[in-house]
Amino acid sequence: MAAAVFVVAMSFLSTPAYAADCETSVLTFVDCGSNGKGIWGVIDLVIVILTYIIGVLAIIGVVVAGIRYTTARDNPEGATAAKKMIFNIVIGLLIYGCIFGIMQFLLPGFGS
Repeated sequence: MAAAVFVVAMSFLSTPAYAADCETSVLTFVDCGSNGKGIWGVIDLVIVILTYIIGVLAIIGVVVAGIRYTTARDNPEGATAAKKMIFNIVIGLLIYGCIFGIMQFLLPGFGS
């Protein structure tokens, strides 16, 4: 009985999913103007947002590590941990920069 109710309910609740195109798109962030980017515009937006988020997180991380370093005083373990944190942030930024550079090489104009 429960299975039958579930099947009937799902038949009324389910709607087919269609891919958006530039003629019927109601999404405001899909740019279907004269350049016709479509889904590539969304991917570009995601890359730009990801770049900003990584930059903000790196700045916050460096500030926190700097505070930890200055408050370490006579604690060499705290100073070493803060230095390691800054080193890891720099390595992370270098890795993201390399990935971003590869993306620019493979797909010119993305994230600009």
